[in-house]
Amino acid sequence: MNPVKKLKKILADLVKQKSSPEEIALGAAIGICIGFSPWYGIQIYIVLLCAYLIRRANKVAVVAGAQINWLALLYYPFEYKLGLVLLRKQGLTLTIETFRHLTWAKILHNMNMGTMAGILWPLFIGSLIFGAVGSVITYFIVRRLVVRARARAGAE
Repeated sequence: MNPVKKLKKILADLVKQKSSPEEIALGAAIGICIGFSPWYGIQIYIVLLCAYLIRRANKVAVVAGAQINWLALLYYPFEYKLGLVLLRKQGLTLTIETFRHLTWAKILHNMNMGTMAGILWPLFIGSLIFGAVGSVITYFIVRRLVVRARARAGAE
């Protein structure tokens, strides 16, 4: 399924939820924030924990929002570079191709802790900014789309 159709299906499913537009938007925003994090592989556990702890957030929307991580290869290099800028550090030249072949097993086997921290710390800092900005934008877009879709469904 292409990404646009998948997104439309997710939104259609969210509109049917018995939650307010604000609860759905909050859930999607939290999911997006987590989805931008570099903790690929354990994000689902973080998502489930947040969905449980933040009662007002729609649980389905939290999980759906975190699905942005399938685009990780596109934004990880930018998060890393932003983290380097904010930390005022020089770093490795990381590209989409670098992340495509990077696995936790390779990181743990081939790198020392200093090198690992040199990559993960800037990546984490950059992901906080991407996640914060992405979640705010997501909240307002999703809220508006849910309100609009429900109004359209009510008019039919």
